[in-house]
Amino acid sequence: MIGIEAEMYQKTNNKKGGWKGWRTFVISKIVKESDEINSFYLKPEDNKEIANFYPGQYISVSIFISELGHKQPRQYSLSSHSNNDYYRISVKKEISQNTTPDGIVSNALHNKKEGDIIEVSAPAGVFFADPKATNPLVLVSGGVGLTPMMSMVETNKNSLQKNQTVWIHSCRNENVHAFKDTIEELNNENEWLTSFVFYETLPESETNAIEGRIDLHQIKEEILIEDAKYYICGPAIFIKVQYQSLVALGVNRENILYEEFGPQLLSLN
Repeated sequence: MIGIEAEMYQKTNNKKGGWKGWRTFVISKIVKESDEINSFYLKPEDNKEIANFYPGQYISVSIFISELGHKQPRQYSLSSHSNNDYYRISVKKEISQNTTPDGIVSNALHNKKEGDIIEVSAPAGVFFADPKATNPLVLVSGGVGLTPMMSMVETNKNSLQKNQTVWIHSCRNENVHAFKDTIEELNNENEWLTSFVFYETLPESETNAIEGRIDLHQIKEEILIEDAKYYICGPAIFIKVQYQSLVALGVNRENILYEEFGPQLLSLN
């Protein structure tokens, strides 16, 4: 995988609008997507072209951390379709839980303002959906793991073939559900998209969400689709549970792709 990644970086460097190393970008717009997640629209400071990307790929950002006295890099999935104008990342502000400290880079990023600059690497990553493929897509996301799925859905919306897509998302409650209204609108207006939402805590107002955590066996009729590609994104334990559920339902392991948000420790295939 390291070799594949290096090859993809080289291809990006050689493509139109590509570059090697770090490049200065301006935060042109910040949008609050939920109580925890903000979207950052990044435009190149030199106003020159930017490289395109596959839906599901990521960029690295480098931010100066005053407490450390040096810069820290982090990788964030691109959350929009590929375009010539900007990159969009949607970042969760990581707050300390028990012995886990605050996310130092995510908090620093959330403290940024429109007009601030950061350094950005060219898009990369081997977790992506081929926009030219015609396979149906089944997307399974947990929490902020929905960000690469947003890129896949936006790309599909702008494609000619409009691949059949089923998206299952899980989070704690509607207050932390980023892009909630956007996804509902896409689901209501497009026959190619079917979405399911699981909340651990349901709101008091009327909702179509299902209470509890994702149970793929509960919706197996909707997700067992011939020739489908299955994409899972979220924390390690979430991926493991969903992967095992898909295998138990008879999905070929070769058709299941996953990306872990956090230390890359899983090896399930």
